[in-house]
Amino acid sequence: MPFLAISQTDSSNLLAHIDEVTKKWDLMSEDMSTYKGLHMYCRNRSFKEEVLSTLNGIHHYDTVIYNVLVKKSRYGKNKDIDHSLKDIKNFENKYHPSKLFSFFHEECTFRKEIEKDKKESKSSFGSDSYDGQITILEAELYKYVKHITKLADHIRKHSHHLHLEKYADE
Repeated sequence: MPFLAISQTDSSNLLAHIDEVTKKWDLMSEDMSTYKGLHMYCRNRSFKEEVLSTLNGIHHYDTVIYNVLVKKSRYGKNKDIDHSLKDIKNFENKYHPSKLFSFFHEECTFRKEIEKDKKESKSSFGSDSYDGQITILEAELYKYVKHITKLADHIRKHSHHLHLEKYADE
């Protein structure tokens, strides 16, 4: 899915593109919350590129929405717009594409260490065991992916609630 520049984003397609990219992430997030999904991300180049492309798509469209809302906010104070802008800023601060890439890179490194030490850790107990380390890793993944998904869904809902399609061409 090619990303559209703001000037190319017509009002009838903006919400459709936002829906498409966030729904695609919703499906991917199920895999990315698990050790198996992380393994696919770390080892399968095409899956990794698809995940990163989807996350970049969310970033692109939240930037489009942000710019539309900033223009719209010039015409008066609106709590919904202010709340939407706050959510987008929060998303960008915590989950900018470079931060996402770094997080998943670190998790791949941790997964690689777990697999490298698999023989020794199989006989360990608790958090030092192979299963314990996987559980810890999955808990981190789940929490991180859940936050990304929650904020992306908020942004999608804001764009529908505020009827952004009316303002995309302004």
